[in-house]
Amino acid sequence: MKRVLMGHRGVGKSSLLQRHEQYFPGIPSFDLDLEIEKEIGRKVSDIFSQDGETAFRRHELNIFQKIITGDHFIIAVGGGFVPTQISPDIDAIFVSRRTDEDGRLFLNRPRIHQDLSELDESIKLYQDR
Repeated sequence: MKRVLMGHRGVGKSSLLQRHEQYFPGIPSFDLDLEIEKEIGRKVSDIFSQDGETAFRRHELNIFQKIITGDHFIIAVGGGFVPTQISPDIDAIFVSRRTDEDGRLFLNRPRIHQDLSELDESIKLYQDR
């Protein structure tokens, strides 16, 4: 099994990854943001603010490429991960959810495009997918 869970921030990719771990205990699972933090030794938000998005994406791709060398894996990638980096032999699952009844826009989640409003950022990321 080779599977990547992708979607907007706050939709439940990490929660779904935990479910996969329960149902497929022998399959290695990875939260890509946590793997980046372990390897780089800093929080994702610190990497973004100190080094910029380009540096973060470089780390993200390098670590992703290391993980996918395995025969089996399940990876939850961050909301800004570029889907074209996923090879055709890997199942890419787009995780989505209806917004909360109060219209929550995931304001408590780390943001990628600080120059855009929360709504504009959400629309941009959705269109990019």
